[in-house]
Amino acid sequence: MTDIRHKRRAGNITAEDFSDLKVGEMVLDVNAGKIYFVQSITTQPSDTKGNQIWQFNASTSISLAFSISGMTFNRYGDHLIGDGEWRSGSELIFSSITYANGPPTSAYVSCSAWDENLDLADPWTGATGGDDQDTEYPDDVGDTLDFILNASKSSESDTFTRTATFLNQHCTGTSTAESLDSAGINGLSSKVVTSGKNGTFTFSPSANEYIYIAYRKSLGTSTFTVGGVGVILEGPETVEAHANSAGFTEPYFVYRSTNHSLATTTIVVS
Repeated sequence: MTDIRHKRRAGNITAEDFSDLKVGEMVLDVNAGKIYFVQSITTQPSDTKGNQIWQFNASTSISLAFSISGMTFNRYGDHLIGDGEWRSGSELIFSSITYANGPPTSAYVSCSAWDENLDLADPWTGATGGDDQDTEYPDDVGDTLDFILNASKSSESDTFTRTATFLNQHCTGTSTAESLDSAGINGLSSKVVTSGKNGTFTFSPSANEYIYIAYRKSLGTSTFTVGGVGVILEGPETVEAHANSAGFTEPYFVYRSTNHSLATTTIVVS
C-alpha cells in the first residue's frame, strides 16, 4: 500500500475522487464505511489491459479491547465436601492463561477463602498458590468457591472465574451386615460425588451380602424399580451423624434389600 486517502463528504464519493489515484492506492470513505482501491487487471481480449476501481464494504470489525480468553485451574469442578482445610495453597495451580489484545500490565487471582490475593508476574500466564492461599472447605453442601482472575491493561480490565462446587456422596454397594453405621456407609464400594440421588445402579452380591443404597437424608425418600417393576427396599433407616471420608457430617438415609445372596440386579432409583 502506497497511500491511504481519507475522503469526508456530505454526499457519495464519485469517480472524480479517483481521477489521480494510482494502482495500489486506497480511498477510505469514513462516513460510508467503505474502502476503494485501484487494482491492475487483464481483461478479454488478452492484449487489452486496464485498471478498475474495487470497492470493499466493511461488514465486520476487529475488536481491540483487552480481555481474558481463558484460564486452566486444576481444582475447579465438583468436590467432596469436608471439614477443615480443603487444599493447601501449593496445591492450587493456575495455568494456560491467555488474553485477547494482551498482555496485561497487572494480574492477580482472588478467592473469598484466602488471606491474600495471589499476584501474577510477567508474563501473567500462570501462578501457584502459597501459604496465603491455604483454603478451607465451605460450610454447607452445595456451597461454592470462586477463583477469580483479575487482569488490567492501562484503563481496561477484565475478570475470568473458575468455580469449585462442594457436594456429598451417593453410596451404593453390598455388605453382609444387617444394618450400616457411618463406617459401614463409607465401606460401600461405590461412592459418587453428586447433588442428587436418582440413577441406575447395578449390584452383584456375593453369598450372604445385602444390597445397600445410602444418600443424604435432605434429598427425601425414593422409589425403586427393577426391569420396570416396582420393588421394595427396607428402610429408610437414618444414620443421624454420617461422617464422610473428608470429615463432613450430616444425616443419611440407608436402604437395604430384604434378602441377601441375590443375583446380579439393576435398580433404578427415583
